[in-house]
Amino acid sequence: MVAEIQWQQIHAIVSDLAESYDENWRQRKRKIGTSFLLVFLMRICFSRSQSGYQIIIDEIWDSMKKSGLALPQEKPFAASSVCEARAKLDPFIIREMNSSMIDSFLALNHDRYRWNGFRLFVVDGSTVHLPPELKADGFGGMNPGMHYPQGKLSVLLHVGSGAVVDVLLDHKGNERDLAARHINTLLPGEDAVIYDRGYFSYELALTHIRKGVDGIFRMPLSGCTKAIQEFIDDPLKPRERVISISPTAEQRAAIKKRNRHFVFSPCKLRVIRYFIDSQEYIICTTILDEGIHSSEFGAVYHERWSVEEHYKACKAILSLEFFHAKSLRGVLQEIFTAELALTLSRLVAIEAETLLSAVTDEKKTHRNLSLYVARMLRKLKPHKKAISRQKSP
Repeated sequence: MVAEIQWQQIHAIVSDLAESYDENWRQRKRKIGTSFLLVFLMRICFSRSQSGYQIIIDEIWDSMKKSGLALPQEKPFAASSVCEARAKLDPFIIREMNSSMIDSFLALNHDRYRWNGFRLFVVDGSTVHLPPELKADGFGGMNPGMHYPQGKLSVLLHVGSGAVVDVLLDHKGNERDLAARHINTLLPGEDAVIYDRGYFSYELALTHIRKGVDGIFRMPLSGCTKAIQEFIDDPLKPRERVISISPTAEQRAAIKKRNRHFVFSPCKLRVIRYFIDSQEYIICTTILDEGIHSSEFGAVYHERWSVEEHYKACKAILSLEFFHAKSLRGVLQEIFTAELALTLSRLVAIEAETLLSAVTDEKKTHRNLSLYVARMLRKLKPHKKAISRQKSP
């Protein structure tokens, strides 16, 4: 079967990367390494029950035996040993592994999923319930009446593949701040980000301009910056207009309070109006290129539905909020592992669809798939670099 060959090759890719990461976090040679812990964490992500560690480990052993995979040792690992090894695993290793997968996929598919030359991404946030123990890490109830910790989960998702490029968990809940952090992972002059209502601000728009990464914002029909509101309320209903906005004195004071080194300057933007079934939409973008017709922005904005599907998968299929861990490190491990599992499934689905639509002969399909995975494996060959020890938020 095609899918089986893909999973065997993907397993080889993950194992290859895991071995390189083992050198960074394991003090001495141990049988419980990154590769096994990833399998263990994925098993947790796909399980709705709060099964004990030993039950999950025994299930993994049985599955490996049935699949004919080589076991690390004859008897299953002890739950205490796995727990000890997991406590030492840096969760950002898992996030970096996910990023490596996506970077390699996008490099191999450089001209795929482009819109007017741009790679498109979507940012969106979602509130997640967290274990009570995370109150000690600064997580509290974000909504009135909530007595248990909550966090703001923000994802940067690639439009077309549906794969998540970056994941952030924060205790403050400011989606604009998280969006600004996502921009740092993108390529200037090549990438653009789509946002829903509520994300736009002078500060975020100017950050996009200065980073060289374009932004496409859907705007509300009221309560906007003066120049944008004048465009919305214009009785002639113009299709588009290029405007320049500057912050009010109150906005300046708020921005300076957060970042006293922030340098202010006018922000030049393009405002676009379009209708779908008599419903009015307003788009504000840093893309000023007149070669991209205003009518194209309506269609591209509605590509953001893919991030909604992503959150459904996280919460419904992977049971994201059923955390086994009680520490911030463990919660981040489970969040990043869930994203990695979805990335792997998306890449497998995309390549299977492509190959099966291109050829009908099974032998050719197997051969083409093997060639693709071999190319990806070469791209994913781990670099001998230290894993960034980014502190948990």
